[in-house]
Amino acid sequence: MSIYLHFYKEGDEACEQQKNALENIIQNPQYKGVGAYRVIFGQEIALQNHLHVTSPCSLVVLKGRDEKGRAVAESDQKLLERLLNQGL
Repeated sequence: MSIYLHFYKEGDEACEQQKNALENIIQNPQYKGVGAYRVIFGQEIALQNHLHVTSPCSLVVLKGRDEKGRAVAESDQKLLERLLNQGL
């Protein structure tokens, strides 16, 4: 199973732009079976440490237990879509 984790910080403009781009992308039916989750940065410390997430606006793409890619503060929809496709 593919999982997308978006580490998000409320009120951060870059996170908001990334969130909007991701929401547009995952409406595509090809992502229907993907688990997409928003994680509030700073609240899931064990998960952040396990995945080595050190800053908000981080997107981590997993397929099973394997990390397929990540992006930090990226809001370009085409680049994010390419990254998400690595997890399919």
